[in-house]
Amino acid sequence: MTLDQILGISGAGVMVLLFSLIKIKPLEISIWHWLARKVGKAFNGETLDAVSEIRRDLTAHIAEHEQAKEDRDQDRAETNRQRILRFSDEMYDRKYHSKESFDDIIEKIDQYDRFCETHPEFSNGRTVTAAKVIKAQYEECLAKHTFYMED
Repeated sequence: MTLDQILGISGAGVMVLLFSLIKIKPLEISIWHWLARKVGKAFNGETLDAVSEIRRDLTAHIAEHEQAKEDRDQDRAETNRQRILRFSDEMYDRKYHSKESFDDIIEKIDQYDRFCETHPEFSNGRTVTAAKVIKAQYEECLAKHTFYMED
């Protein structure tokens, strides 16, 4: 008498019973787990491919966004540099500025300096003298109350 006759199950049934009890030791992967993953991938293959494509697109989009932000920050720094130099030139031409104009340009100098500190590769050193002149004039006008007042 054979095993399938004693238990009343076929050889395939015995194999399924044995595989459900067996785990491959070093990897701790059961046959049922492996089979479920294969079936899941078969049913969800298109969805998994779509998710992978979305992930690639999102990663590329994030990289583009970061580059655009960096470009915007650099453009802002260059604009601030131009404003600082223009303000300094106007001072040399004896153009008077209000306290609000000075406050604004001091803020732009601070923004520009912060950008230069965090971006050592950015071409710098062009506004050092202009910033010193502006700040010195600001301190003098502040001490003497000689800011230009618009009517």
